[in-house]
Amino acid sequence: MKTARDPRHLKRIEDFKALYTYSFAGVVDERIEDVIEKISEIDAQIHEAAPEREILQMDKTNVALLRLGVFELMTGTKPSVVIDEVVEIAKVYGSESSPKLVHAVLNVVAKKYGSNNTTT
Repeated sequence: MKTARDPRHLKRIEDFKALYTYSFAGVVDERIEDVIEKISEIDAQIHEAAPEREILQMDKTNVALLRLGVFELMTGTKPSVVIDEVVEIAKVYGSESSPKLVHAVLNVVAKKYGSNNTTT
């Protein structure tokens, strides 16, 4: 994260909020349509990275954070950027344990998509 006002960071926060709302109300904001189209694949990646945790029983904040991060990894955003950004959002919006969980799961998923991605 370069700054708290970086437009890319602010967009990620808005995407996270839209995903969080979706987890409660099923409302698909246009900003997350691409994520929702791949939600089964994204959730499978989360489950594979954290098989001891059922997505339906996870805190909805963590689910929204992980869905955002996994989607970005799947679409080619540089893993270090994704992990750093989503962990920073987890520190603000998640519980005390959220940053650690998000970091661990996204690290596992990032290995699957390689470290040669360069998109920010």
